Amino acid sequence: MPNENKPQLTIDAVKHCVNANMTQADILQKYGVRIHALRKLLEANNTSMRKLKPPLMQTLLDNFDQWKSDGKNHAEVADLIGVSRQTLYAMLFKKGLSFSNRTNTKYAEDPEMQARADDVGHHILTKGGSVSGAAKLLGYPEHEQAIRVILKARDIDLELHYFAHRRFSNWLTLPVARQQHPSGNHSMDKIRCKCLRCGAEAWVRYSNLLGEKSKCCKSCAKSPSIKVRCEETQEEFRSMMSAIKHFNIRAAYSNVNYHLKKNGRYSVSEGVTLVRVVKEVK
Repeated sequence: MPNENKPQLTIDAVKHCVNANMTQADILQKYGVRIHALRKLLEANNTSMRKLKPPLMQTLLDNFDQWKSDGKNHAEVADLIGVSRQTLYAMLFKKGLSFSNRTNTKYAEDPEMQARADDVGHHILTKGGSVSGAAKLLGYPEHEQAIRVILKARDIDLELHYFAHRRFSNWLTLPVARQQHPSGNHSMDKIRCKCLRCGAEAWVRYSNLLGEKSKCCKSCAKSPSIKVRCEETQEEFRSMMSAIKHFNIRAAYSNVNYHLKKNGRYSVSEGVTLVRVVKEVK
């Protein structure tokens, strides 16, 4: 039974506790309730402890500058976020961040490392991709982290060019910030692309690019308009089925379809010859 001397548990109170990195056990002890009461409250608000907690990467990015100016080290930041130091290192490595300024000074005084960063930066800006992929391609795999730090110090938006300059069928991806899907599923993100057939630009879902479900813009993807003409009367029909219905020859559909596709013409009966007319869409 809840303790009357303890504060009342509300959804706003739970959110505040979660943002303060309190565990489920801490919340139960603070408000003197049992686990089923907390679960019932979360279900009534269509949420969960996991949903209430902001994404770890977003928490790191939002507070990075402040924590760095405060002089916090990796262990302290890991405790604030609620992850291990190994996980924090992986998060920082992915975004090219560091809480130490010593490496920047060291690399700034190394002309060879600066030259390698120039090569990798030029490759990414012109051909897209990641620091890891570009460093391996150019023969600098062991210097990947150093190059990443240098490029980050130059204010080069690595995320912006990650998907850029890639070709998927007749699509060419552009260096424009992608539209992220609310679910956080990156395969559902939309990428700005240019159609190599007509030059039109459009937003295309990344999963459709990878699966080749989208190969060009909608205008270029339209099939050629197929018409059927009666050779004797010169009457045109918008489709083969329209002609078949007009002459009431549904039983001969398979033969008409086969011969029109193979030979381009088919004599249905005396005085009725169908010709396949193809007009390309420009």
